[in-house]
Amino acid sequence: MSGTPLLYGIRRLNPFQGMVQIAELGDARALSLDGVRWEIQVRCAQPEHTWRSANRGKPVLRFLRFGSWSREFGLRQVPVSPILDLDLLFGASEAMVQVLPDFLDALPFAPADRYERWLLDPRGVPLALLASEVRASAAKTRRAETWVATARSDHSFRSSHLARRGVPVRHGPDPRYHASLLERLVRDSAPRPARSSWFVRGVGDGQGSIIESQPAKNDEDSWPLVAEALPSLPLREDWPDPSDRDLVWDYLDWCAPYLLTLFGLSETQRDRFEHAAKARALEVEALHRLYPMILNPGLFKSVRVEARMRRSRIA
Repeated sequence: MSGTPLLYGIRRLNPFQGMVQIAELGDARALSLDGVRWEIQVRCAQPEHTWRSANRGKPVLRFLRFGSWSREFGLRQVPVSPILDLDLLFGASEAMVQVLPDFLDALPFAPADRYERWLLDPRGVPLALLASEVRASAAKTRRAETWVATARSDHSFRSSHLARRGVPVRHGPDPRYHASLLERLVRDSAPRPARSSWFVRGVGDGQGSIIESQPAKNDEDSWPLVAEALPSLPLREDWPDPSDRDLVWDYLDWCAPYLLTLFGLSETQRDRFEHAAKARALEVEALHRLYPMILNPGLFKSVRVEARMRRSRIA
């Protein structure tokens, strides 16, 4: 098998953690969170369909992890079940790792997840990004979600404005209290029950067209939905209360290493987040290959030097 893989990126959402880079070729795909280490997956019949020869139903195809690949170490295969189609697994994965190195210089790949589900405020204006999809058909099967600021296991977000007001980072049994307060702010800023809508983002202009709202039908059918320019960030920046705005801005600055992987930032936003990312040198070092643009190369050089120094001290 030979050919040119399909290359694209999708956002890691809820919580937002940057972009996943994806290369697809035939029955194989490669996924990477940093542009260095790639997980190789191959689409084949699920083991139960392969095992049950008497099963006359249509086989269920899904991607199975075959191994990992990097330029430094090559392909490292994981153990695979002998009941799988080994010719397919080895052939598809080999074809992928042969062509993948030729496209690493094209990183980051252009985003393809134009279908976006937004939590809406009482006016029907997008408030927080819940999910995204590449295809409209996949979007319509997704269940509604609650917006999450950080992973439950991640306790690193600290708002400087909350700290100056004496609000502890840990409160009672909650080790991520600042993140919990932000999640409460977003939740309380939405109507009850919460409403969300799927939009499709226009190419180049950021305009959003509504394709489906949730709840789809109730006794408030006249409730407005606003089709306008979608926010370029996963959380709306403008908040009427200054203390709420400060908390949101602290969070966005904390997300800076991930936000810099986005394609739709203005130069003002990118410059702001490049400076904010100095506080998270290790994350910048891991993700810098996925930044579509760097406005301050000298700043990034110093940040990456700091990251290497930190690693050497840890080692």
